[in-house]
Amino acid sequence: MSTLRSRTVAGKIIAGMAPIANRMRFAVGKDPFGRWVALEEHGWAGGFFRSRDDAIRYAQRECGGQPDAVRLVRRRLLLPF
Repeated sequence: MSTLRSRTVAGKIIAGMAPIANRMRFAVGKDPFGRWVALEEHGWAGGFFRSRDDAIRYAQRECGGQPDAVRLVRRRLLLPF
């Protein structure tokens, strides 16, 4: 099954447009203070979480459950906001 969808814009069908959730990628790790963080690769979304599982669950939901869109990282993550 393809993740591409057709959309109608001003009466025209635009084929092959994927929902934005399918393009998002998240890194999950800890910040310098030891808090769990999920951060979208471009800084568009993210937050602090009580547990690793909560951070992963959030990131997967934001990515529409797309496989391989969430990765665990060892480096420290800093939220830009």
